[in-house]
Amino acid sequence: MNSNAVIFVAVAVALLLLSLVMDRGKTFTGFKRGWQMFHKLLLPFLNILIIVSVALYPIPPSAIEEYPGAGAGR
Repeated sequence: MNSNAVIFVAVAVALLLLSLVMDRGKTFTGFKRGWQMFHKLLLPFLNILIIVSVALYPIPPSAIEEYPGAGAGR
């Protein structure tokens, strides 16, 4: 795992614990609202992922690399 990811997770856990200590009710309410928002976005996100995957499947990687160019983004 990347060291930045470890730091991010450690900070997130520390802030979660701090939030639980400060106000447990608000923390659980926030998690509940966050889960509801995630649940609403999950199906459209999966649909877009499937559509893009199916659209890109027949295109060979060399053709994808040809149009933007190998040096794109440098």
